[in-house]
Amino acid sequence: MSSARLEKVMVMLEFDFGYLKKLRKRKHMKQAEVGRYMHCTGASVSKIELGLCRLSVDDLARLANLYEIDDLNVFFVKRLERRN
Repeated sequence: MSSARLEKVMVMLEFDFGYLKKLRKRKHMKQAEVGRYMHCTGASVSKIELGLCRLSVDDLARLANLYEIDDLNVFFVKRLERRN
């Protein structure tokens, strides 16, 4: 019998807050403009883009609508963690 070991790999999804900034820049918008759309301040948008503020599902949907994103999966990146 072979003594091959199976390695367990855990895949984690992380929200890519920086992608929000990239999308805003592509639309040539300022944080204050996005803030008006989101009913918050430009400073709040800055905190969201830096990952310093929680983002509700409703707010994410509003941002996706603003940036014309159909698939919310684009906001997530995979990170692999190996565990034995």
